[in-house]
Amino acid sequence: MRTVWLAAMMSWSLGCAGDHACTTAYCTNSVEVRFAAPLPFGDDVLELDLDGTQLRCGLNGDVGATPQCTTEMGVFVYPFETGVGRVDLHKRPNHLTFRVVRDGTVLREVTLSPAYETVYINGPWCEPVCDIAKLTL
Repeated sequence: MRTVWLAAMMSWSLGCAGDHACTTAYCTNSVEVRFAAPLPFGDDVLELDLDGTQLRCGLNGDVGATPQCTTEMGVFVYPFETGVGRVDLHKRPNHLTFRVVRDGTVLREVTLSPAYETVYINGPWCEPVCDIAKLTL
């Protein structure tokens, strides 16, 4: 009798999860910008226009009166050994201008409407659902 009860409980608990078992990973809407070749370290300023909202910050620290890019701004900078290799924007703009400037010279620039992929990071039908775009400059 105990074996039957245990088998019934196991099948019931597996049935609850069914095909919709979810994990608990976190994601956020974002645009990932990778550089084909890392930007050498220097006094680089990131200038963004996100649907008309302007953001300006230093990629490698404060640049004059320009504050360093921070996670509080929604800007994540990923340095590689030889320079900055990737910048993530934890935002979901419909229109984006991404520009890197050093001493008044534009090093990289793109203006576009990002193509987002909807990602179910914890499995189908599971929250959160995030829109992610990936660009290479």
